[in-house]
Amino acid sequence: MNIHKGNVKMKINVFVLILILFMLNAYGNESKMNIGISGGPNYTDLNYNELFSAWESTEHQYNLNVFTLVEYNFNKYVSMQTGLRYSIISNKVNIDQSIYPDPIPDEFQPLNSFSVSHKVLNLPIFFKYNFPFLRYSYILSGIEIGYLLSSSMINNYADGEEEIDDIQTNTTRLNLTIDIGVGFEKDIGIVNLFTSLIYSHGVINIPKENKWAVNWKTKELYLLFGFKYMF
Repeated sequence: MNIHKGNVKMKINVFVLILILFMLNAYGNESKMNIGISGGPNYTDLNYNELFSAWESTEHQYNLNVFTLVEYNFNKYVSMQTGLRYSIISNKVNIDQSIYPDPIPDEFQPLNSFSVSHKVLNLPIFFKYNFPFLRYSYILSGIEIGYLLSSSMINNYADGEEEIDDIQTNTTRLNLTIDIGVGFEKDIGIVNLFTSLIYSHGVINIPKENKWAVNWKTKELYLLFGFKYMF
């Protein structure tokens, strides 16, 4: 009797072990870790809370962004991306020259324009969904936590002189953005080639309180071309 019970218990244990191994194998077949690198141009601007009458116009600027990523696939449709993304975010403000006296005094240098520039190291947390009915295409969304490595203002004067001021002490070090984008990817062996177009909208005021006459948030539309190694 005890021998029979022992055999039954052993069979149950073997069955449970086989089931666990089967589940781990199935889980492992669907859950893969990818690492990769990508980069490309970005179209950037600063979202000011107000525009002064002396500002004739504001202009976006093109810069660069680089993304080293880690991707964890929950299954063949859903995955999560993180890593580090470096980007430069800036814009240009043109000054209305009619605000200056005519003639301009010799000792006075009129300002033609100024640019504000931020170099940011971002920690993305994205969730990606691959469409089952649209081959190779996906949508992704999430947030980025940014650390401002530097902040500067470039003043351009009428005589062609350029002056760069470090404004880091008067701006925050942290940034937070909400991101959404689309992309396409194609597996070639153990390598995945992909491209993404992502819009990033800042939700935190960059200037410190009472340090500037205006507040601004970051805006960025960035394009990525890269590859991932699948293992």
